[in-house]
Amino acid sequence: MSKRKLVKFGRILQEARLSSKTPMQSDAASKLGCTQSMLSQYESGTISNPTAELLRSFATAYGIDYAGLVASFVKDKFGVSFSSDKLTALKTKLAKRNTKNVLQRIG
Repeated sequence: MSKRKLVKFGRILQEARLSSKTPMQSDAASKLGCTQSMLSQYESGTISNPTAELLRSFATAYGIDYAGLVASFVKDKFGVSFSSDKLTALKTKLAKRNTKNVLQRIG
């Protein structure tokens, strides 16, 4: 069984990159700490297993909402949509998790 391509999610990444301060794929890849080839594969949907850390890096580098990006990934990968209430809850949960991570790094 072949892996499902994440075409919609890849398109979101590509559109976010093109709208960001680093529209060139090579520059964005360098900023993200990956190769241009790897970024191209994410944008085409060929690689379908980004880590949470990479999703956060995409969101930060492109200036987009992390929870919204996670929700887009989940929708494309698993066919599950978030209601606005669930998306708000996800944002809250991710924000708390981020705060914990920051506190752990400081402490």
